[in-house]
Amino acid sequence: MVMKHGKDYYEDISDDLLYVSQKINQKISDDVYNLSEELDTIKEIIERLESPSD
Repeated sequence: MVMKHGKDYYEDISDDLLYVSQKINQKISDDVYNLSEELDTIKEIIERLESPSD
């Protein structure tokens, strides 16, 4: 199955990945290692990538 998504779709995912990576970096810098919120965000991104386009 070929998945067809527009440029905006991938830019949104890229923005979300950048945001979550910055949050992780900030937490680690602050010696905070509870990353459950970031893990949930990453799972949501993966689900979006795995879902077929309409």
